[in-house]
Amino acid sequence: MRHPTGSLRRVLATAVVLAATATGLLAPASADTPPQPDPAAVITFLAGLPYDTAALEAAAMAVSTPGSPRFRSYLTPAQAGVRYGASASAREQVRRAAAKLGLVARIDATGLFARVSGTVEQWEKSIGQPVQFQPATAGSAQGTGPGPFDEYVFVSPAGSLATPPKALAETVTWFLPIFTQYQPALDVPGVAPASQSTRALLDEGPAAPLPTNGGTPVGTSCVPAEVAPFAFTPGQVSLAYGLRGLQRGVVNGVQPRIAVLSLGGGFAQSDVDAAAACFGHRAPRVDVRRGLGIGTPIVSLSTETALDLQTVSWAARGLASVRFVQVANGPTGFIEAYAIALTAWPTPPDAITNSFGQCELLALQQELDGLAPLLRFAALVGTSSFVASGDLGSSACQAAGVAVEYPLPTVWYPASSPFVTSVGGTQLNLGPDNTRIGESVWNDLQYGLTGNAVGTGGPSAVFDAPWYQRPLTRADVRMVPDIAAQAGIGPGLFIYVGGELQVEGGTSQASPLVATGFAAMSARLREAGSPSLGFVNPWLYRVARFHDDALYDVTVGNNQYPVLVPRATLNVPACCQAQPGYDSASGLGAPLFDQLVPLAGR
Repeated sequence: MRHPTGSLRRVLATAVVLAATATGLLAPASADTPPQPDPAAVITFLAGLPYDTAALEAAAMAVSTPGSPRFRSYLTPAQAGVRYGASASAREQVRRAAAKLGLVARIDATGLFARVSGTVEQWEKSIGQPVQFQPATAGSAQGTGPGPFDEYVFVSPAGSLATPPKALAETVTWFLPIFTQYQPALDVPGVAPASQSTRALLDEGPAAPLPTNGGTPVGTSCVPAEVAPFAFTPGQVSLAYGLRGLQRGVVNGVQPRIAVLSLGGGFAQSDVDAAAACFGHRAPRVDVRRGLGIGTPIVSLSTETALDLQTVSWAARGLASVRFVQVANGPTGFIEAYAIALTAWPTPPDAITNSFGQCELLALQQELDGLAPLLRFAALVGTSSFVASGDLGSSACQAAGVAVEYPLPTVWYPASSPFVTSVGGTQLNLGPDNTRIGESVWNDLQYGLTGNAVGTGGPSAVFDAPWYQRPLTRADVRMVPDIAAQAGIGPGLFIYVGGELQVEGGTSQASPLVATGFAAMSARLREAGSPSLGFVNPWLYRVARFHDDALYDVTVGNNQYPVLVPRATLNVPACCQAQPGYDSASGLGAPLFDQLVPLAGR
């Protein structure tokens, strides 16, 4: 699980709760003249359109909830945009308001927001102040610092994001005056360095040795025998989660539609091909769509993106193509990514998987306002949205260096949204014949690993408890994760990055794994003439209540993540321990797809 990095994230942190722990504005002024943008450069900002919030949410709930008269009665994206997006008159008002300022407003296909473009000079005149500009520098697109991105942002004198020009302010509901432009010539080829630093833990003595693969490798594998014990093969994990029947369907032509989202992550088709050759599955073609500011493919390679794409590839086995959305790594990225995934292809995806997130406490209101309707829109058109819960345990913000002394558990966004399926992490334990001896909460701190080493789970500080979760959790806030799957690094799974094999894990592996299984179930339903699963949480929680054999109940382990605070003391938020039934360490448990398939039509 990765989070947005760079100077824009530091700018935005000043406008939210507990932002004193962040590091200031774009870049401190120097004695030299600060860099100036080209006044003729065209930049684009996002602006929300008015829509009926209550109607959209009610419709999304109705199509997703078993027992509702509208259960799984999906709309096409065009129908949903007309019925639940902004009215024709509201859209025209935004276009006219932008035109008065010399700007151009293009309405998104969802009808929920607009992309408003103009030159730097036009925007400065319209907003009445200069843009803050930071030019791109040499570096990896997912490395630390600003890297190969020109960044433009309008910040008010008070330090928050600027409000829209008066003419636009009367027609839009939110405004994100941030634009990021990728400069490929400054990107560094090769694998991106790690971009996330975490708070150190106190040394608590010798660590336990990492567990190894106790099972027997299944299927084709090019992995040398001497390193095979340190990772599972895709065949072993497929067996554990009951994916074999669904995989046979994909090989025989039942093709799921899966979209992978990436914020600033580059990839190599050759890595996807090499992994397929190694493990004996079909190499899907990566079908790319790019968002604002990403005019050309990203040069540097992201381990995150390689993990996402290759997990989808082996989990589906016979997949001909995988949809891939590449957007800028910043606050507009989530909004752009979901909108593109839902509307850029002739049909919406069966499932979207997203392994990116941020500390929930740092989510801007504009991000929340912009992404919330898109996730409901996804439910309306029959798309399941899966998000990695995060890899920093119950201290997701503190371990990332934000609000280090905040005394309560913290979680990641958008995994905490009520309209996504948050996917946590487990560690499989297989016997010699590949039967599951057990499965525990993923927590590699016990083995001396730090950083991204523990599956995130706990209560949301932003969202109330959703309707489907209350009967099981009896909590008044949203709890994550919803479900969990293999995420451990020892043993993990092998992937190719830059032509080299390496072992990876994390909830960024669990989310595409789970998303692919549910997408394959939707494809099977569609092949039989039935509607797809859509937003699965209401159905999944109902299954958990009445069919406990369809999920493996994880009852061992915890996701506590002690954080060292500046006074050399520990902050250990009191969460979360696995237990029978739902818990915020493993959610409902791990999916058993061969047991879930017969229940899919109910």
